[in-house]
Amino acid sequence: MPRHQRRLRAAAAHLQPAPAPCAPPTPTAAAAEAVSTEQLSRFERDGFLFVPSLLSEAQTAAALRGAEFAYADAPLDEINIAANGNATLWMRQRTYQWHRQHPIFVEMLAHPFVMSLADRVLGPGRAHAIAAQCSRINPGATDRERGHIVNTIHADTPFFAAGEREARQEGDLAALLAIEARVGAPLHRVGFSAMWYLRETPVEMGPTEVIRGSHLGLKMWTDDEADASPKLLPSPALDGHHTGGSTIPAGSLLIFNTRSFHRTAPGGNRCDVPRDIVTNAYALPCIQKVQLLHPAAQQAAGDTAITNGKNKEGVYKPPHALLEEGLSLSEGGGRLEGGRGSVLWQLLGTASGTEARDMPTHDTQV
Repeated sequence: MPRHQRRLRAAAAHLQPAPAPCAPPTPTAAAAEAVSTEQLSRFERDGFLFVPSLLSEAQTAAALRGAEFAYADAPLDEINIAANGNATLWMRQRTYQWHRQHPIFVEMLAHPFVMSLADRVLGPGRAHAIAAQCSRINPGATDRERGHIVNTIHADTPFFAAGEREARQEGDLAALLAIEARVGAPLHRVGFSAMWYLRETPVEMGPTEVIRGSHLGLKMWTDDEADASPKLLPSPALDGHHTGGSTIPAGSLLIFNTRSFHRTAPGGNRCDVPRDIVTNAYALPCIQKVQLLHPAAQQAAGDTAITNGKNKEGVYKPPHALLEEGLSLSEGGGRLEGGRGSVLWQLLGTASGTEARDMPTHDTQV
């Protein structure tokens, strides 16, 4: 075999996971209680993890009240209109800004299960939030009304490391290896999204379809390929581990890798109630908070200006009151502490965009 072919084959093997999971970094006690080794292995292998009914009934009801508030009372803002177009008809960003009216949004953002998975996949204390949104598909909504992206099979390329999307499109393995070296982690361990289902969601309501294993390798899937693939799941509840059929119970969690190809099930919401979800995204510090921006005109001293994936300039404005004061939880009388070094500070205290050379190293093997 020619030498250059051996190099390409070796590079391709480097981008694939190990045949068997390696021992993960030692998590906190709370993380060990929340995420099992078996769940972690499924997430690594499949690119997603479905956890039914993780929220209590009270938490799920609180989240629905928060969503109703967001759509009825929260104004649209310039940066999201510019970046997302008609998608803003069904999306509201930066849900943590309503922490006084609806603390459940921050509870979901910092949920112990999600944070424990983040510690195991991204490294202890390294995840920060890059998106925090609620979205709705109304009864009878057509694909056009839902926005042109979500009903097309896609990976969340705005959350990719700089240069990664172009390198994948060109099949440039050398460039991808250089990006991995720069960010200090395999590219399938750079970020993930946590999607909370606030209502019981049958297939007719338009759940998220996921292509199993699509976070690995270089393939950029098309809708035709997805339709023909046995790896496409019409509901994450059909993951082979949930025994309740294809309907997603209210309060369930779908976590999927940033590089997993997914879409809202085609056909719209054919039920008589909205499909409501809350989605928070997490990533290594090298990824900026591209979906948490305010218009650049609102920039103040200490704010960080960012250009998002569609070249619309915005500024990240940390929620200082939340970060400093912490949060009394909506259920159980607990509290999320604020201040530097807290989970809230880790998630929301900086716009980040830091390269690996500026961060401590860690073992991300799982």
